[in-house]
Amino acid sequence: MIPFRKGSTPKHVAEPLHTLSTRDSAGLVRPAVDIEDCHFRMLQWREQMNAQRFPESYIVRGTSKAAKTMQAGNAVSCNVPEWLGHAVASVL
Repeated sequence: MIPFRKGSTPKHVAEPLHTLSTRDSAGLVRPAVDIEDCHFRMLQWREQMNAQRFPESYIVRGTSKAAKTMQAGNAVSCNVPEWLGHAVASVL
């Protein structure tokens, strides 16, 4: 993964995704045989949602790709409320 923000360091795809912004901020580099054949692209809104563990059936409302990307960037990863729920349940 190549960071879009200045000062960020690249992450391996096996590592958790960093906090997403409301604009395109993460991309993938696919190495090929020659460096000239490397490709860079921004993650699509559905890929961002998948990285945050939203199920494929989750409906994102929006009339444009930019609106859906903004929603993906503003979303809280699904495992955060799950973790909070377990933490609260353990003390009750």
